[in-house]
Amino acid sequence: MDPVRFNSETVARIATGMKGIYAIYDAEFPQGSAYVGMSESCIKTRLTAHLNPNNRNGSKTIHMLVEHNHDLWFSYEENDNARFTEAEEIFKFQKPPANRRYEWKPLRDEWGSL
Repeated sequence: MDPVRFNSETVARIATGMKGIYAIYDAEFPQGSAYVGMSESCIKTRLTAHLNPNNRNGSKTIHMLVEHNHDLWFSYEENDNARFTEAEEIFKFQKPPANRRYEWKPLRDEWGSL
């Protein structure tokens, strides 16, 4: 999916119950994605959490960017293996700035190497 503005109206258009990955982009981050996330139950619910600064399930950094009216965009993709795909994307973007944890554990083999 091509990126669209990250706001409550565009997030509301996402089908409820869709599983997969998403990326939130900030025009001020030259390296691309500001945050990569996933949901194994509902992408719409996860993105809504990022829009609401009172929701503890969203990224604190994305909450701050929303509150300060940054030019945010997002895209998403339905995916049955969201955890692994999220890890691949985080690794590809070399840990986007708003991803505080290293969530690429699914890419590690049994000896811990990538």
